[in-house]
Amino acid sequence: MAFEHAALGAVEGALLRVPLAFPSIPASIPHLKTGKLIARGVATKLRCSALPDVPTINESGVKGYDVSAWYGVIGPPKMPKPLLVRINGELNRILKTPEVGQAMSQQGADPLGSTPEEFAAAIATDIPKWKKIVADAGIKVGQ
Repeated sequence: MAFEHAALGAVEGALLRVPLAFPSIPASIPHLKTGKLIARGVATKLRCSALPDVPTINESGVKGYDVSAWYGVIGPPKMPKPLLVRINGELNRILKTPEVGQAMSQQGADPLGSTPEEFAAAIATDIPKWKKIVADAGIKVGQ
């Protein structure tokens, strides 16, 4: 059974008793708290602070497994460097505040922050990784 949205997948999985699903952690937490879902593993490289007792899939034996969702802010290609540095610094400062960090962590989204160069490197790593996965699976646009 396919779901177009992770949160709906979690809800439907809980209600329809789908035996296995990969919903997002924030969408899963309410259902984990009620016992409608049971977490067997998290797909990320590191354990999630909101689910510290749930092992990673890698820890459970699927070596190298790391599927992380991330959010980022991207600007125009020729953004002036001083503006880029200022925006990045403010975003990282906000992510480190107790209010934001705690709120995000409780929802299963661990705030990390990074430099513009680290974020660019993460994107540059993800693109070929997912291109290969899509090609190997034979996925075509519109499927």
